[in-house]
Amino acid sequence: MVGDETEYLHRIIETVSADYLEVRLQKSSGERIRYTNGRVEGIHNFQVGDIAVRALKNGSWMILHRSDLREGVLRDLPSIILRSMEGLPEGDARVAGSEPCMMKKEIKGRDVSLEEKIEFLEDLQSSIMEDFLIWSSTILYSEVTVFRRIITSEGGDLTEKIPFSLFRSTISTKRSSYSGSFGFSGEVNGAVLKEGMEKMHTATISQLRGRMVKPGRYDVILAPSLTGLFIEEVVGHPAEGDFIAEGKSHLKGVIGEQIAPDSVTVLDAPVEGSFGLMFFDDEGVPARRKEIVKEGVLTGYIHSRESAALLGDEPNGGGRGEMGKLQAPRLSTIYMERGDFEMDELLEVPYGIYADGAAGGYLSMLDQRFEINAQEAYIIENGEFKQPLMGISIRGRVDEALMKIDAVGKDFSIVNAGFDDKRGQVVPVSRGGPSIRILDVWVE
Repeated sequence: MVGDETEYLHRIIETVSADYLEVRLQKSSGERIRYTNGRVEGIHNFQVGDIAVRALKNGSWMILHRSDLREGVLRDLPSIILRSMEGLPEGDARVAGSEPCMMKKEIKGRDVSLEEKIEFLEDLQSSIMEDFLIWSSTILYSEVTVFRRIITSEGGDLTEKIPFSLFRSTISTKRSSYSGSFGFSGEVNGAVLKEGMEKMHTATISQLRGRMVKPGRYDVILAPSLTGLFIEEVVGHPAEGDFIAEGKSHLKGVIGEQIAPDSVTVLDAPVEGSFGLMFFDDEGVPARRKEIVKEGVLTGYIHSRESAALLGDEPNGGGRGEMGKLQAPRLSTIYMERGDFEMDELLEVPYGIYADGAAGGYLSMLDQRFEINAQEAYIIENGEFKQPLMGISIRGRVDEALMKIDAVGKDFSIVNAGFDDKRGQVVPVSRGGPSIRILDVWVE
């Protein structure tokens, strides 16, 4: 790799004539450790670098991507790009402009030796493996420092350098298994991670006594991980601007309308410490706090430059995509703001279900039907935890379920993390919020 690619990046901007042009540079380096049953099973170190160029000319896109940052490769890019643009047909693609931004951001991570990392993983797992009911415990620990730079023909030049950490854990007994993901930017919150692992341990053991739920309608209390998954499916993805422009989303044309109770406010924002953190999107637009729902009212969409142009809005830092592919409106860190209810107040139902352990979800935009899955659940009777349940699915219509949220908790967490797949492109995201209560929803 070249140490400083600035000269070559600017040469592309100066040489290539286009209606819009952006040059993206990304370098990633990190380490992965697989730790199973008290021993290291594998360690992998990696370092990669990519450059991607996107040019809009006469309504058509030219995209070029190279996973090679050697000097000779970078030097030849302008001529290759110009040749690639010669045969572009007329098209109808267009982008919304953004004020040129100059930005340099860096978050420092703590320098931790390999020995310290392994000791930390051992500490996380030791108490779990002391339980004779536990057959297996695996932690997949990944850390990566990502350097991103974007230069645009508008005059923008933005850089960021952020360390990320992701812990994926699975705990198994003879008859039950529980998986969880915890992600961070900057330093790892060890206390939060240890608490999360302890909860997973408890839930795995509880599942040994778990019974199948009797299908029916229940008042359901969702833990923060499930609140995040729920709002991601029923509010977040439907608010992505390309789905709005294509007429696929039930949220099209309802800006300013009440879609949830006054206690519900949903945002997508660059939250420091979250796994989905970014200071600018993959189109060189600064990330910002985006209110999707404010006090129950739909207030905005997530936009890329293209979706903003199609809908006559401004780009708001939601254009994301893998290197060398067209960006699209995507979530980053989506959450519901906390409310006023203590946990014991949320549990005040004659008969209901408490659910935790997000295990995937689904939304059919055509008929507004959703499903979210929970690994952990308990029957609640008069505010007390009773019978553990095996994994459950919560289903219903989006509009009905949103309006049935009757209580929003004071607690709050957004460490639930993972990768969101849309149209074959995967980006890191975080989700969360407080615990919430939804009345009379279908569970099976």
